[in-house]
Amino acid sequence: MMEDMFTGDIRVITETWLTNEEAEVGYAVPGLNHYFACRDRKEEHGGVMVYVREGIRCSLLETHKYPEIVALSVGNDRDLLVIAVYASPRQANINVDVFGVISALISQLPAHKCTLILGDLNARVGALYRTSAPFDPHDPLGISEEVPVVVHPRSSEDQNVNPRGRECIRFCNTFSMDIANGCVEGDKSGACTYHSRPNSQRTRGRSAIDLVIVSSECFDWVRELKVTDTRGISDHSMVSVDLQVPGNLNDKKLRRGVGWKRAPWKHEQWTLYAEKVQRCYRRIEAALDGIERHDETESVGQIASQICDQLKGFAKEAFKLPHRNRSRSSGEWWDEECAALMRKVNLGWKRCDALGISHDDALRCDTNALRAMTRRKIREYRVKKDLELATQMKHNPKQFWAKIKKPKSGVGLHCDIEQVVTYFDKLLNVEHSDVSVDDIRMSRVQGNLVGLGPVRLQDDARVVDDVGLNGVITESEVVSVFLRLNNNKSTADDMRSEMFKYAKVREGEAGPWRYLLAGPLAKLFNQLFMKGLGIPDEWRKAHIVAIWKGKGDKSELTNYRGISLVSTLYKVYTMVLEARLSKYCEARNIRAPTQFGFRKHVGTTSAIFALNHVIQSTCTRGLDGKAVPLYLMFVDFRKAFDCVCRNLLMKRLSDLGIKGNMM
Repeated sequence: MMEDMFTGDIRVITETWLTNEEAEVGYAVPGLNHYFACRDRKEEHGGVMVYVREGIRCSLLETHKYPEIVALSVGNDRDLLVIAVYASPRQANINVDVFGVISALISQLPAHKCTLILGDLNARVGALYRTSAPFDPHDPLGISEEVPVVVHPRSSEDQNVNPRGRECIRFCNTFSMDIANGCVEGDKSGACTYHSRPNSQRTRGRSAIDLVIVSSECFDWVRELKVTDTRGISDHSMVSVDLQVPGNLNDKKLRRGVGWKRAPWKHEQWTLYAEKVQRCYRRIEAALDGIERHDETESVGQIASQICDQLKGFAKEAFKLPHRNRSRSSGEWWDEECAALMRKVNLGWKRCDALGISHDDALRCDTNALRAMTRRKIREYRVKKDLELATQMKHNPKQFWAKIKKPKSGVGLHCDIEQVVTYFDKLLNVEHSDVSVDDIRMSRVQGNLVGLGPVRLQDDARVVDDVGLNGVITESEVVSVFLRLNNNKSTADDMRSEMFKYAKVREGEAGPWRYLLAGPLAKLFNQLFMKGLGIPDEWRKAHIVAIWKGKGDKSELTNYRGISLVSTLYKVYTMVLEARLSKYCEARNIRAPTQFGFRKHVGTTSAIFALNHVIQSTCTRGLDGKAVPLYLMFVDFRKAFDCVCRNLLMKRLSDLGIKGNMM
């Protein structure tokens, strides 16, 4: 029985008795994403928590208090709307219109293929069921006492009906939904789901108040409903439902440009995100718990993905981005006034559908009001934006012209996508099978001839101190990489570099910054580096963006430069290794003194200064009035980095004394 409680893709727990802070920090489970709606203060009732298996595409749409509601969108194409509910009983101090709140919520949220409502509703419906009777305009909130026409006949061990149970049936009539308890395989008898404790003074006996409600058009998706007695653990039974949803609910990896969207970020409010990470730091530690026991690369990669998902959730909760449920609301002009009128219009359409009419005067009036409001809001928004641009042009011309010159959508590669894939595949997978040891030796001779300096081979007598090269990755190394990360950069995943860089808090009022994610990432990187596990497959994926060089025919792929966008974690990891390698080479003078690129404190300005000095000292006329001629040659190697021989590169690194985990 305990194993059944922790299996399944979606798990709903009601009456958690937790506060929001407790649910946020202390109840994360590895391998599961969790969402919750709890109360602000500690009470011996209330609270909903939903766990969703990692890998399932799921997004949080809405949370609500009194009653506690968590609304989730599951699937890649709005396949399933899951609404988990805890509603206090009538005897409680909090008494609200539960199904009125759920009705408004469904009208506000996007339409889904199927809606699933489940939880502790405290609604005793007896053997009542949804009917096909028409909506009664004279009794919009009630139904007759007569037995209606059967749609899905039900049985129930609890024959009592309370007022909220009648509200539940009215709700099912309005939204064409059916109660699965008592009419599907596994629960034909309608088992009771609540058993009062012997010393309970509130309720005596048994009742069926934990319900599963499904859209009627998707009722065939319900394969089985099982009620398991858990009186040794709780006075509520465990209700499990087997829902067979057509299609694949697993998260699809979207390509950039096709539904790809980065995690939310508001730079002016980064402190809210940092505080969120600090409060939920135990969840990150829980994900890393026992990472030392993982000796497989993909296991470590899954832990890294779990941490990234948590950080994305922290950012979404910290910045509280509004949910926009219509294409027209994608504009910034859409506000709560428009949303309220839209909900009213949606309820009007549902009312007319229940009456069997196309529209009525009230719906026509609300629709015209919504149309007039949207036009007015758009007009006011455009005037506001024009004033902002005028002010920006006067006080910040650089930002103004950057916005004006922003490229239009659709301006991009002027080549067939298949040609692009073939071109870059050949470019990045050049075979160098003809490279031999003689070629390597010849490269050393040529290096000496052109004055690049001899390559010192590794000698047994030469002691190589590789502690700094192959030692444990420290938090300070990760912090130094954080400081080098640039803001607002594109990546292969939806993780922003700011989410690692700004997860920091001060130690004291004027103390140094403490980077919260430096320790967890160092622990993660050490598992890969010290055990020689390599790179997770997910990190190896990169998005190649072809950028036109600004010259030549746009239909020729040779005039495009390929830029690889990698995941943020992979970027941080490689920057740590690159910093070690650069420090190692500089300390041993491995790099030629004439190398000006890719070195710290040495750049193109140093090369220009050296060239100017050579010109001045050579071409200037001396005392004899003669000037010595100076010959210069500038060489640009085509596709130099793309065509590097990997075997030769690894051999070269080995000769320079680089070995161990770094290799």
